[in-house]
Amino acid sequence: ALEVTPDADVSLLLSLPDEPRVAWSVRSAGDRLLPAEPVPERPSCVALATGRTAVAPSSTEMGACGHLRESADGVHDLDDGLDPGEDGVGSASEELWWEPTEVAALCLPLVIGERNLGVLCVTTAPGELPDRDRQATLEHVVHVGSARLESLRRRRGPSTPGPTDPVTGLPTEVALRARAGELTRSHQPWCLAVVRVDGADEFRHLHGPHTWDDAMRLIADTTSTTLRPDDVVVRLDGERVAAVLSGCSTAQAAAALERARESLVLAHTMAGIEHFTCSVGLVDGTRTTSIDDGIRLADAAGHAALLQGGNRVVVADASII
Repeated sequence: ALEVTPDADVSLLLSLPDEPRVAWSVRSAGDRLLPAEPVPERPSCVALATGRTAVAPSSTEMGACGHLRESADGVHDLDDGLDPGEDGVGSASEELWWEPTEVAALCLPLVIGERNLGVLCVTTAPGELPDRDRQATLEHVVHVGSARLESLRRRRGPSTPGPTDPVTGLPTEVALRARAGELTRSHQPWCLAVVRVDGADEFRHLHGPHTWDDAMRLIADTTSTTLRPDDVVVRLDGERVAAVLSGCSTAQAAAALERARESLVLAHTMAGIEHFTCSVGLVDGTRTTSIDDGIRLADAAGHAALLQGGNRVVVADASII
């Protein structure tokens, strides 16, 4: 999208769960994305409400997306000679003041399955929106990206034998053992990770079984979409999610799981679930004597993470092994 509209302001606006309102904004700066920021007052968005591309030639027209008012606020320094005061003299204590400006916007919905995750918002000066050809290109980019995310969300790995967990939709330990055995027989490097909620018993006691199920679903979805398609993510039991990561070192696997852990922070804020953190134990599968041994060592590393304060990834080292 940044290449298609290099002169526009492009941002990803993330919605509230099941509501056509914007909760977070991820803005672009050059060729990189800035950290997500909360959007004040959770404004509305036409594209979120309809699931179709919305074009607003002007942020001042009736029916324009509510979030455009935020984009249309221009900030000025009093030193530039502009003064909002009626008498032409600003207060000495004032440094900044706001003057509304006008923008145009193209909002393209990002649909994952049957849910609108958010919109890609392209903001320009009035009269400078992308033409129809560029709009079609942007719609194609968003469609392909949405399909890719949906594929990653649904795909739990190349082989998922056995039953499926009814709460998270993940395969179970049968799939983990099958994948780990396959990698061991083919002499490929692999790692085993076990993810557990910090203070699981207390969380479940305080918030009840329904919130616990929501938390496990969120862990399952976030881990599955953050890791690679060939990594197998399973629900190991009532409290643990596990993953088999193929063709990587423990350092590479730890980096991937750190990304998943960080993504979980944003994901559960968006989902409106009670706050929780997770610890991850990780072990080099090729250095274990069996799959049971690998699970035991990953669990031990996760316990070490909890003793260190939780909310972190710990690799099983010689002291644990």
